[in-house]
Amino acid sequence: MPERSTSWYLVATDDGSDPAYTVTREAGFDLAVKEDAGVILYDRTSESKLTNPYPSGPWSDEDDALSPDNEMEPETLREMGRGYLADQVVEGRDRGLQVRAHLAVDTGAEALSDAVERYQPETVVFPESIEDDGGLLDKVTHDTVADLLADTRARVVLIDDDGNRVD
Repeated sequence: MPERSTSWYLVATDDGSDPAYTVTREAGFDLAVKEDAGVILYDRTSESKLTNPYPSGPWSDEDDALSPDNEMEPETLREMGRGYLADQVVEGRDRGLQVRAHLAVDTGAEALSDAVERYQPETVVFPESIEDDGGLLDKVTHDTVADLLADTRARVVLIDDDGNRVD
């Protein structure tokens, strides 16, 4: 396992159903390797107003165990029905990165705000195609999330379909 990272990227990912998230995850891994940062995979697939993706017990969403200092191991993610996320964590670790996983509790701006507050990443990485994702880009760049990102000094990096940064 690599040494503990001092900076973190919050990188959006999903269950593999949207190629834009696969490209974004790969680009996020590449950027983190270059900047010697850790990665927290933000699982967009877990966003829901109706269900909580965390079981009760040590990985409850209200538990302080959810932080960059603690992690759910791939085996735990598999037990939670998130095998795709376990594979992504392993993929990043195989590249020498510190990688954590975050399952969103709630949806949209509220879920992203929770993750940014909890982890205090230096960088938030999303696919450029979120412009077509029910206004998520507006939620990321305006209103409460923008205020939160300004408070945490996190930068937002958008990735195009070819894996390049959009400036």
